[in-house]
Amino acid sequence: MKKIFLIIFAFTSLQSSDIYELQMYQNILTTLFQKDTILVYSRDTDEIELIKTSTNIKLTTKCSDADVLIGKNFSYPEFRECKKPIFATSYRSYMEQENAFAAFYWRKGRPQIQFKLEPINRYKLFLPENFKKYSK
Repeated sequence: MKKIFLIIFAFTSLQSSDIYELQMYQNILTTLFQKDTILVYSRDTDEIELIKTSTNIKLTTKCSDADVLIGKNFSYPEFRECKKPIFATSYRSYMEQENAFAAFYWRKGRPQIQFKLEPINRYKLFLPENFKKYSK
C-alpha cells in the first residue's frame, strides 16, 4: 500500500512541476515579447515535450523562424548562427550565452529565475516591475 501511495505521489508531483513550469514559460514569454503567441526553437527533448502542451507557445523547426530559443545546450551550429534571444534552462548556459536574457532552473529542489537587463534592452523586450527584482 505504501509503495502505491509513493508512486502516485511521485507522479502527481512531477506533473504539478511541469504544469508550474509551463505556466511560468507562458506568463514570462508572452509578457516579455508582448505577443499572444510565441514561436520557440529548442533541441532539448524535455522542453519540446512540455511546450507541445502549450496554447500560447508554438514550436518551430527552424531557428530563424523562432522568437526565442529555449534549452540547456547551445553548442549546436544552428544556435551559433542564429542570433536570437535565449531563455536558458540551466544556470551554466545562462552565464555562458551572451544572448541569454533569462534563466529558469531548479537548485536544491527550488525554482530559480533570473533576468539580464542588457540582453532584454538589446532585444527590446518588456520587463514588468514585478520581474525586476529577479534581474541584474
